[in-house]
Amino acid sequence: MFWIAWKTLVTDRGKALSAVVGVVFSFVLMNVQGGLYLGLMEKTSLLVDQCEADLWIGRHQVENVDFPECIPLTWLNRVRGVGGVSQAEPYVIGSSAMTLPDGGFEPVWVIGSDRQSLLGGPASVVAGNLDEIRRPSAITIDEADLAKLGNPKVGEVVEINRRRARVVAMTRGLQNFITTPVVHTTTASAYAFTPVPPDSCSYVLVRLDHGADVSGVLDQLNSLLPDARILTAKEFRSVSQSYWMNRTGIGLSFGAATALGLVVGLLIVGQGLYGLAAEHLPEYGALKAIGASGRQMVSLIVAQAATVAALGTVIGIGLVVAIARQFTSPVTPIHVSAGLIAGSSGLVLLICIISTIPPIRRLQRVDPAMVLQG
Repeated sequence: MFWIAWKTLVTDRGKALSAVVGVVFSFVLMNVQGGLYLGLMEKTSLLVDQCEADLWIGRHQVENVDFPECIPLTWLNRVRGVGGVSQAEPYVIGSSAMTLPDGGFEPVWVIGSDRQSLLGGPASVVAGNLDEIRRPSAITIDEADLAKLGNPKVGEVVEINRRRARVVAMTRGLQNFITTPVVHTTTASAYAFTPVPPDSCSYVLVRLDHGADVSGVLDQLNSLLPDARILTAKEFRSVSQSYWMNRTGIGLSFGAATALGLVVGLLIVGQGLYGLAAEHLPEYGALKAIGASGRQMVSLIVAQAATVAALGTVIGIGLVVAIARQFTSPVTPIHVSAGLIAGSSGLVLLICIISTIPPIRRLQRVDPAMVLQG
């Protein structure tokens, strides 16, 4: 039956092509929309993902890594005294403004890490020397934000919060969801650049001993810090992503656009397969007349749908890869994962199988004798 299905598709190229185009349209839309969604969601938890901390300790009401509330530095001593804690360091996040060469100002997020460990510091440096960040008033800038900040170079002196700062390194991939430029420095410099009081911090970052009982450590910390919210890195990642999903409706908008693409693709594929069945009713009637069973006729139509799905998916993968390479950027990253490709491929196949229902019902009503007489 597969060979007959293939010959039918090859014979009626116009309708087969329209069905393949419908599959390609749905596949590309699903993956581009899904890739944009995944890319944007990764930006919402950027600081958590690029930090090597096992636990994040913040104010009880914290819902997003980018918008912390100050906590007292005295919490550090309590955390460091808990068994299973290997390292606990302050982490400072604050808003400020950088003076531009033309006299204007650009808002920036200043991120301060412990001077010795640099826990939570930039992970990817493409120019300069990250060790220099330990110097007073030294900062790093992400290369994606250079144009916003007047294109400063490594070694150049800039001004943040009306204080001098020297650019010692350039980073890559640190543009967050709200696209405000991120400036990394040490906690001491961050206190000078931001309104964060020097007797407080934004978070306490915790690294645990190898093999430590995570639940046991969490129980101890929660009893010692009743006003804190203590989350694992995985939990804080999920919390930050949920915050932006609920506040912006990004999940609903991407989901609605993807669903619309699926419906359009289903209609196009269904119309193409139905047209193929209508065009070849005499041939199908002849098959039934010579003894083809209903199951065999169904398998023929399903084979056509599976072939259309396979062709459309192969073409779609090529287009998706090309689109992702051409149009992804730090502002609008398109993250097309293997899981997304596999899931969309399965969904496309399901759509094609569903679209076989109308032509199958049409064939079931065909009377072989009437078709042959006609």
